[in-house]
Amino acid sequence: MSFAPLPEHFTDFLRQLQYKADTRILDLGSGEGLFPGLVSHSFSSVWGLDRRHPYEGASWDLCADAGNPPLLNHSLDALVAGNLVRHLLVQNSSTVFLSLWLNLLKPGGRLYIFEDHPEFNPGPAFNYQRLQKFLAKLMPGQRAELLKRESFVEIAQKECPSQKWVSGLQFNNTEPNFLAVSELLAPDGIKPAIETDVGALLADIENQGISYGRYWWASAQVESVMSE
Repeated sequence: MSFAPLPEHFTDFLRQLQYKADTRILDLGSGEGLFPGLVSHSFSSVWGLDRRHPYEGASWDLCADAGNPPLLNHSLDALVAGNLVRHLLVQNSSTVFLSLWLNLLKPGGRLYIFEDHPEFNPGPAFNYQRLQKFLAKLMPGQRAELLKRESFVEIAQKECPSQKWVSGLQFNNTEPNFLAVSELLAPDGIKPAIETDVGALLADIENQGISYGRYWWASAQVESVMSE
């Protein structure tokens, strides 16, 4: 997970969970499994879930659909989804996965959504937004461009009208892997012509750099057992 520092709203909740017995936390779309590794020193039951089979350098506990995790309802204390929601929205126009996620939580449990924030001013963060737009075009129906916090809140309120959400925005101190980005845009070291969109993006990244910029988070707490 490329979100650091994590918001106090989240870390304060994790500290509260340290005093509970049999705490269960699930990271959806775990990818490289960075989040479980970040908090596993404090909790014995931190799981990662991803639909892909683990590859070299990555690991997770469950290979399943993050949009409909095969878990018992009301069995988790915390559910985390980082840079996942925007992709689910293009893979399946239904937003029911939000209700399904909330139903997995125990009373008092929380769902946390983390997403990179769109930046529109020229510079390193804008280059990252352009990269995500390029990847969305490269893999239509699988990946999506960056999602605005306001757009997500509107979607969440329509899907779960009785659920209260809190959200925030903060700067991300981690940085993208410049070498990996360069290899993605110029495979085999062959740079695309600067007159092309990809070539222009690569040139700007080399000249200006690339940065995650800011990220937004949104959280919902389940106050009681939700209806099935």
